[in-house]
Amino acid sequence: MDHLTDETIQTIERLHSAWMELEVAGEAQGLLACCAEDIELRPPDGPSVYGRDAVLAYLEEGTAQIHSIEISDRRLCGSNESVSLTANYRTTFSLAGDPSPRQAAGSHRWELRKQVGLWLVLLVSWSSSATTDQPERQTPSPLDPASTD
Repeated sequence: MDHLTDETIQTIERLHSAWMELEVAGEAQGLLACCAEDIELRPPDGPSVYGRDAVLAYLEEGTAQIHSIEISDRRLCGSNESVSLTANYRTTFSLAGDPSPRQAAGSHRWELRKQVGLWLVLLVSWSSSATTDQPERQTPSPLDPASTD
């Protein structure tokens, strides 16, 4: 946590936790409120998505319902103007038409920047290292309650 004040660390951790809560609630608009205009999503097995309108469409097109997200090993580094966040996640979800719970695990990386006094997400990339009881290429994004990759 190089060069970060306690206030910055706490603010970023609260933003990250709030994002996870919004994901579970299926609140795509709420997630978008945390993003910069030039937000970029980098899913593990698809093309990058750029800009708020494209990200909103991506978030709304999925078919998975997220039940819970567990975060571990969250790390922050950067300055009080620009922060990189990495964390591991374990997501419990179900797919449309199949209420059986499934799990996906992996890691994600965020890039955040302070703009006009607010911390905004500029980049989210993620990987999926393990999925149980899930068909191929159906891993929900760790930032999208309704997305499948």
